[in-house]
Amino acid sequence: MSLPEMEREQQALDWVRRITDPDFSAWDAHLQWLEDDPCNAETFDRVSLEMEGATSRLPAAGPTPPAPLVANDNHAAGKRRHWAIGTWVSGSIAAIAAALLLWPRPDVGGARLIATSPGVPRDIALADGTKIALNGAGRMRIDNDRSIALLDGEAFFEVRHHSDHPFRLQVGGRVIQDVGTAFDVSISPGSTRVSVREGAVAIDPEAENIRLAAGQEARIGVDGEIIRTSVQQGSAIGGWRDGRLVYQGASWTDVVIDLSRALGVSVTADPRMADRRFTGVIFLDRDRSRTIQRVANVAGLSASRKGEGWLLTPR
Repeated sequence: MSLPEMEREQQALDWVRRITDPDFSAWDAHLQWLEDDPCNAETFDRVSLEMEGATSRLPAAGPTPPAPLVANDNHAAGKRRHWAIGTWVSGSIAAIAAALLLWPRPDVGGARLIATSPGVPRDIALADGTKIALNGAGRMRIDNDRSIALLDGEAFFEVRHHSDHPFRLQVGGRVIQDVGTAFDVSISPGSTRVSVREGAVAIDPEAENIRLAAGQEARIGVDGEIIRTSVQQGSAIGGWRDGRLVYQGASWTDVVIDLSRALGVSVTADPRMADRRFTGVIFLDRDRSRTIQRVANVAGLSASRKGEGWLLTPR
């Protein structure tokens, strides 16, 4: 091992030790160190895993990106924890093609129905230039390039705007119309979340005409009620496409639904966690068990197997 490598490993070890201190606050300096050299992030992740008891380095599909910081606002636990979760997300094109279900349905007037398997997202390019990313465990009906219905799951839309022929999405009993837009829509039990990354959307433009701009989010309840819920950094919206889940004061109900879609395995939260909130960035690992265990460590939770899936419970 060369001297620079030895120094880098010692620095990584020092950072790992420091950030486990609940009073640690030098996050900007830590992030700068990670970004100074891609090897810093790789070494930091390896040392972190070794300290967690891992016996081998994660396989990398390419240059390792700097590991982002994770902050968990767990008011019930009485303190804030910070950590860094690194990941590499890779997949086989053949596996994606095999897992995707695409079939015509004459009972919907020639529209295309598209479904994805859990953990297997798909990119869809429409003839008008609009791009759609359908997350795992999703279902969508494409009537034409300007009229689509999201039936289940989550999808990210990058819409090619045409003022004389607007793009319309049907979801949660409402119509979402683009105003030159990139936005994410997620259907969960009890509500549908609409988050705008760029531009703006209008919800029910011919009725209530509720406008959401970049960084804004709203939820549509099962009764059709629309509630603005938060404002977040636009770049965080739709982060699941790059293998990262970004949260700011999110309920654990939302977190485990997202994990289940992304990992392709059932993840549930103990009912006692109903009032807890999570803030942070989770990078998805190709090793699903390792991802779940890391999330549990970050949040001060316990992770146990529940059938074929996982259950997160308070410690």
